[in-house]
Amino acid sequence: KEVTVDGKTTTIKDTQTAQDLGKNWGTNVVGFQLANGVNGLLAYNPDCTQDEYSNQITGSDCLGVVYDTSAYAKPNEHLKDIRTNGNVKKLGDEWICLRFADHCWTVSAADTPLSYADCKEHQEELGITYCRGENDDYWGGAVKKCGGVDKLPTTEQLADLASAIYGQEMEAKSNYDNLTIKDQELFESLHSKSLSASKSYFYVWSREEVSSALSYSPYFGDTTLHYNHAYRGGNADLAVCLGD
Repeated sequence: KEVTVDGKTTTIKDTQTAQDLGKNWGTNVVGFQLANGVNGLLAYNPDCTQDEYSNQITGSDCLGVVYDTSAYAKPNEHLKDIRTNGNVKKLGDEWICLRFADHCWTVSAADTPLSYADCKEHQEELGITYCRGENDDYWGGAVKKCGGVDKLPTTEQLADLASAIYGQEMEAKSNYDNLTIKDQELFESLHSKSLSASKSYFYVWSREEVSSALSYSPYFGDTTLHYNHAYRGGNADLAVCLGD
């Protein structure tokens, strides 16, 4: 089966180990099918234990599960009929979930702008305060892609992400220089989806609007973290969306 993840195709048969789900558990995946036709893959964490009498499980992050709610029907697309639990960080080579700030986040390029007419029509349901009077609102496009302003990260949550990347406690809306990336895999998993991927940095849209023209968007560099009032008409930022 071929599955689409963020517009790219990955083959399920190539997903054979927990590592293919983004977990360093050293175990293989097994396939399953439920009575209602739902099928999927499951990997387990050997550090977890189960009492043979009570079935009580001891440990955390014990299972990684990918499942297809439409069984063998299409579209076979992540976030539509292909679902995962919070432990699954990627499917094959495609990253689908980043764990930070106690949530599972999906990442994609914010490359589709929101038009002024679309903003006005859906302003209340999306939670947008200011509609940009042009048709190139890429911040609004990120909001629409994620399903609402409350699905974008706060600046505090982005500070948690920065803390995980650089390995030190960081405060929201504070600038830092002379940094060293401590979690290169996490940095690259975001950087690779950015429209700035040819550079040594990326930006992430936050949910915080400043005006119809600006929003907060921190700059994540290889040695620098800076907060900026980003132009909503620019399309170099990432849409990082809070998942289920």
